Amino acid sequence: MEIKNKRVFLRADFNVPIKDSVIKDDYRIISTLKTLDYLKNEGCKTIIVSHIETKDVDKPSLKPVYEYLKTKHPEYDIHFMENIEDVENINHGFESIQDGSFLLLENIRNLKGEKDNDMELAKKIKEITDVYVNDAFAVSHRNHMSVSALPSLYNIDHKMLGVQMKQEIDNLSKVLTPEKPFAVILSGAKFSTKLPLIEKYIKTADRLLIGGALFNNILKSLGYNVGKSLIDTDVVYIDKLVKDGNFTHKVFIPQTVKVKNINTNEFRISNIKDVHDDETIQDINIESVEGFISVIKKDNIKTIVWNGPIGNYEDERFKDGTISLAKGLIQYIVENESTHLFIGGGDTVAAINSLNIDNDRVFVSTGGGAMLEFLEKDGALPGVVNVTR
Repeated sequence: MEIKNKRVFLRADFNVPIKDSVIKDDYRIISTLKTLDYLKNEGCKTIIVSHIETKDVDKPSLKPVYEYLKTKHPEYDIHFMENIEDVENINHGFESIQDGSFLLLENIRNLKGEKDNDMELAKKIKEITDVYVNDAFAVSHRNHMSVSALPSLYNIDHKMLGVQMKQEIDNLSKVLTPEKPFAVILSGAKFSTKLPLIEKYIKTADRLLIGGALFNNILKSLGYNVGKSLIDTDVVYIDKLVKDGNFTHKVFIPQTVKVKNINTNEFRISNIKDVHDDETIQDINIESVEGFISVIKKDNIKTIVWNGPIGNYEDERFKDGTISLAKGLIQYIVENESTHLFIGGGDTVAAINSLNIDNDRVFVSTGGGAMLEFLEKDGALPGVVNVTR
């Protein structure tokens, strides 16, 4: 596509963890730099749009991202606009920057109509730009204005995928027709979002390994006491899952877990048969991690997909399961040259990135929910479909 000196709308994903105005993990920003380089070198005048979510402030801001880019990457002439409630104001700021420069807007979810997929808002933004670029895989499953309505307004020869988006699609598409044997590790807290994939892969995968709060639900449905552990209340679907004919020989059940007493806050190692009423399951034990790895080795697994931390990763005491599993999987990949590992989900990615892995057979996705929906819907996400069609 000829985009030299064009006015570009770039949907980026700078939704990074921020604490006290300091970015704790810059993986998503780093993943976008190749696209920024391309647009800068083509002399494009670019609006960068992203959302940001942080738990410790009422109104999350992208200003720390702006400060990060100005400090860490001074090669980019980047400007920041806080007042984005009026498209005319955005246009005025856009016109004031030079070719090859960038205008980073404040949190796009502050703009009324973004989450409503407002077509009228999209039309106003379309009028001030020539080209649309999506490099935000992690939100490409959302029917939001900047992801869905806006790209649908551009002709096919005026919209494109960013470098990171292309890498996401190319790599995750390999999972749609995986080299077998094929194993899937699903974990995390939201059972309902992962249920469609569990139902899909209990039929098509060779092994299904389940951890996190998903595992709590499985144990409860199998008749074990899970105490006060976090569970999903939609037990009808879960009961249906464990009664599936494939469940017994495809799903691996960890036998030992880390539990926390809700009264004393102390934790201990427990067999899954011995969880007390006043305890919560927080993680799996190292023996269970070794069980995961031994199953993968025994079955000579060629393709592994992992989404979601195995335990309560936000608590330092319960990171061990996730970190140990990450180390075990990486060692397996290194020792078996024909194997591939695909990873997604915020805390899972953080665990892998903490190990500083450099292996072209390990792909770390910037998306969690988007990765799940990409696999579930065979790649047909709004942020993909509306750019490529």
